[in-house]
Amino acid sequence: MQSSPAFTLAEVMMATVVLLIAVVGLFEAVTIGAGMLNMSHKQAIALQIIRSEIEAVHVTSWPGTVADGTTTVPVDTSGYTELASLKNLGQGFSLTRTIFTVRSSPNWVKKITFTVSWSVTGGKTYSRIGYTYCAKNGINALYQR
Repeated sequence: MQSSPAFTLAEVMMATVVLLIAVVGLFEAVTIGAGMLNMSHKQAIALQIIRSEIEAVHVTSWPGTVADGTTTVPVDTSGYTELASLKNLGQGFSLTRTIFTVRSSPNWVKKITFTVSWSVTGGKTYSRIGYTYCAKNGINALYQR
């Protein structure tokens, strides 16, 4: 009896295992890529929140920024014109504002730090920080990291 040119059962099983490993690797790469994209999106939102808060400080009269201390402020993105087209965007974010006197009277200078924090699935917390210096006579500066 002559053998036919076909694959053996062992060869078919080995090819199946190799294809299965490749498919699982592809799904893992897609999952990691989606997580990185989500993190980038959240960092961009946090940056917009910080910029909006700093701009609000820069247009506020001096007495509005005098009190030192740390406060947690609810994030309400409905007031941010840059984010107005995106509803419920600020959910899951928390905003902390810290005011510190750098120089006292007569040349008041305050450092105002904004920290936006958020958590991801798994419980890990991330944050983005921005700060500005404000002086009583209208000098403002903006720093972010």
